[in-house]
Amino acid sequence: MTPSPSNRLRRIARFLGPRTVRLLAIGVAAGIGIFAAEVSFAYALQLFLTTIGVMPATSLRLPIRIPPLGLATVLEIVCFLGVFRSILYWTQFALQGIAEEEARNRQRRLLLSWALNSESSSLSDVTTLFNARTNSMGTVVSSLQTLAVQLSAGLFIGINLLIMSPRVTISLAISLMILVPPLRWADRVTKTAGERLNSAWDRLSRNLIVGIKNLLLLQVYGTQDLEIARADGHLAVYKKEYGRFQLISGFKYGLPQVAGLILVCIVAMASRRAELTSGALITYFYLFLRLMQTFAVANQSVSSIIVYWPQARELMMWWEKHAHTVPALRAAHPDIKPFDAPVGWRLNGVEFSYPEARTPALSSTTIEVRPGTAAVITGPSGSGKSTLLSILLGALAPTKGAIQILDESGNPRPLAERRAALLRSVGYVGPESFILEGSVRENLVYGLERTPSDDELFRALDRAQCQFIREMPRGLDHRLTEQGQGLSAGQKQRLALARALLKNPRVLVLDEATANLDAATEARLLETLRKLKGAMTIIAATHRPALLALADKRVELESSAAASDV
Repeated sequence: MTPSPSNRLRRIARFLGPRTVRLLAIGVAAGIGIFAAEVSFAYALQLFLTTIGVMPATSLRLPIRIPPLGLATVLEIVCFLGVFRSILYWTQFALQGIAEEEARNRQRRLLLSWALNSESSSLSDVTTLFNARTNSMGTVVSSLQTLAVQLSAGLFIGINLLIMSPRVTISLAISLMILVPPLRWADRVTKTAGERLNSAWDRLSRNLIVGIKNLLLLQVYGTQDLEIARADGHLAVYKKEYGRFQLISGFKYGLPQVAGLILVCIVAMASRRAELTSGALITYFYLFLRLMQTFAVANQSVSSIIVYWPQARELMMWWEKHAHTVPALRAAHPDIKPFDAPVGWRLNGVEFSYPEARTPALSSTTIEVRPGTAAVITGPSGSGKSTLLSILLGALAPTKGAIQILDESGNPRPLAERRAALLRSVGYVGPESFILEGSVRENLVYGLERTPSDDELFRALDRAQCQFIREMPRGLDHRLTEQGQGLSAGQKQRLALARALLKNPRVLVLDEATANLDAATEARLLETLRKLKGAMTIIAATHRPALLALADKRVELESSAAASDV
């Protein structure tokens, strides 16, 4: 069922947000102001020309009676109206930029909140939404702002022309109907260009992201030139379609003004038979040319809306599907206190299936992890180890079964009720180490609500087997890139563990956290973890046997994704 125009407008208004809608309304008011300034300026021209003697006073036609004025006063009026017009046009351009950035900023804040709080999100999709889609949506809003100004100004200028000379105005309006077929053709070409631009940009973006994520593989296989050639192909399509859009946009801008100029000349030739005096003709010509310019700018804005709307529409579809869930996804609150003792879990018949998956990622899982103990989750690749960790942390909700948090005394509480406190009590080390661009110190204190001393930092580094930091010339002030360039994968994992330990967690979660360590370093780290057990609950997912020596409980996942206690 096709939505009605009113429903479509309400959807778009909700998508843009109240501030952007208010800015568009201000644009309408600015357009009415521009109309008033243009009409006043047009009549002031009559007054100026009669005052300096170019036209006889008898040809003067003003909407109100004005007593004779001196040249200085008339010049002051003309200058004042000129400045007033300039201020209004400045306001129009300022509103365009403000509305554009307000709309982009709103959507990017929602995207950030959603991407960083969601269960999972695609890097390619989020990047495309954050950049190309929001930029296109901003261009659409900027064009809507221009359209609001121009249409409101043009509407009232047209009404004023109709009042001045109904016969001439109606004749000109009928004559302008000849522009409808070429403008409709231009809109069809613009729409096709917009769809091709959208497709070419998406392919280019995916090509670039995949290439960067697999840069080493491309270098090993020597396929950089192949990927560059593919990207060049997408760029060529984008350049071609963008050039076509610009040509059509220029055509739509110029055609009304050329047609308007020709029609003005025709009116001038027939002015003796018109109901306008020479003074009124000057005002009429000026306003008609301004109307044609308004029409031209509005046409150009419509072209921008048509070409960028496919991308803006995709952003709106995302917004309608996801944005309303953003507040519910936020789990960390500064007023929530962390647990003051280790906690555990009780899972009863927990199952989980990813959307559209044929088989469950986790099934028939009933386990209990007591506070202060160590549980090691093992199983082959794809058996659901990371899925189970996500369920334990509340990042994924079971599709069946119940999961509870156990306090120090073993009392159960639903995980959903205590998730915020749990997250503030967890130290986490994942399979891919999170490294910030900055110093070692900045990486260690990331997320901490206090400022630890250097002694505390080095104690955490020593416990995580990060003695290599002491050997660096600048120590804690050594600069790291966001990829951790200069550090091995194992060193980055140990640095991430030191960060987790600095949090003084009640739960330490290790997801393949020793995967990149040599046997000797892993053995030393295992001794550290043995000393920590009791002060915190340790949950480790691993495919390496060494950590099993730490386990009070072993949870073995089979390839069927069923868990069993060992």
